Amino acid sequence: MKNLLILLICIFSIANLSAQNAALSVQGVIKNSDGTAVDDGDYEITMRLYTGTNDLVANAIWTEEHPDVNVKGGVYSVLLGSINPLPTFSAQVFLGVSIEGGTELQPRSQLTSAPFALQLVGNENLIGGNGNIGIGTTTPPVSLEVVQEWLNRVKSNKLMLTKV
Repeated sequence: MKNLLILLICIFSIANLSAQNAALSVQGVIKNSDGTAVDDGDYEITMRLYTGTNDLVANAIWTEEHPDVNVKGGVYSVLLGSINPLPTFSAQVFLGVSIEGGTELQPRSQLTSAPFALQLVGNENLIGGNGNIGIGTTTPPVSLEVVQEWLNRVKSNKLMLTKV
């Protein structure tokens, strides 16, 4: 029983840690007013999140500046949350993008869910389903099965547990 309690604390600690380090990959294309791609090079790109499509810049719920984003053929890629931790999302969220300190590009893009994330229920991070759960096995015969080998690996890695 004690091992199961330690295991559950490990799982919840790891889940909490990964939520704190969450990041979203965003790719886009930057074009000139004539529709051609901007010149290749490094650009400062500022990303902001809003709960509305018409919110003022001052009302952004999150901001992150990426000072040297490589742009090639107009295409860029940034990792949101790599500089400032992302907020918890509990409503629709829209992404605003500005280049080199200029006016924010319009329209803002709505962030949408990945298919797996749609399985999460509420803000408890519970995944819906009615099957058995296995740690260290893909075919658990009971509601929750933890394979001893997995517990041994956890012990050998000397995980530090913190109160959640």
